[in-house]
Amino acid sequence: MTKKYAIYVVPDETFKYESISKGINWLSSHMTFSGFSTENKDGIKKFLSWYKKKTKETENNIPWQPSKDTLSATKTAIHFRSQNLMYLRSKLSKFNVQNLKINWHITCSAGVPKGYNFDQTKFFLIMIKLEGKKVTWLEDTRTPFFNLHQTNQNKKKEKQKTKN
Repeated sequence: MTKKYAIYVVPDETFKYESISKGINWLSSHMTFSGFSTENKDGIKKFLSWYKKKTKETENNIPWQPSKDTLSATKTAIHFRSQNLMYLRSKLSKFNVQNLKINWHITCSAGVPKGYNFDQTKFFLIMIKLEGKKVTWLEDTRTPFFNLHQTNQNKKKEKQKTKN
């Protein structure tokens, strides 16, 4: 049986309601894995390490909060689109992870819990292993999903101001 590995962006709200083992069952029954898998485990691990380091270096460590124009919800799923995802996707090739995509549009919850507060949602990256239908949770960043792309743009602007 082929082992495949994948990265997902997950809202921490999901796991406030359920244990990690229930969370794994939730992933295996509700997430679509097509287009997200790769067999380059080392590349993904290096990518996650880079991500953790990058978020620690990010000034002010302000969590990315989805705004109404980047987040929409249905009764069954939460979807978001962000430059964060484009930025992370652009870094995947650096770690030789060609077949894994962090999509512009991700379904990241099997259901929206009653009283879900979108303004306080933080996201983190998880690495999972797929063997047939069996899902194993290997690693997660448990670091809020920072707006890395925006921070880099701000740093460039600051440098330009300093030069002038």
